[in-house]
Amino acid sequence: MVSERTKDPERVRLGRLGALTVHARGRTNVAPAREAWEQALAAEFGITDELPPSERTRRLRLAMRVRMSRLARTRWANKKAAPVIVSPGAATPEVHHDRAASTG
Repeated sequence: MVSERTKDPERVRLGRLGALTVHARGRTNVAPAREAWEQALAAEFGITDELPPSERTRRLRLAMRVRMSRLARTRWANKKAAPVIVSPGAATPEVHHDRAASTG
């Protein structure tokens, strides 16, 4: 349920301004999370510390693109899946397919 306060455009603008100010002043600390993310990617894709820094950075960027592409593909596939509709009193959900899409 969305609060009426979040719909107020002035509050939205003030919140956005506050967040941008905090980030511009460097008062956020995302470095530990970013480092953990990069370590996980490096382990998954076999990116070692022995690589020159520029090559390691290049490979980490590519690994990030692979990870994000996989996530996008999964999300797209889930959106394309047939909706599951649960009938009242039914023991299991029924899957309804769009007849127009299945006729070819």
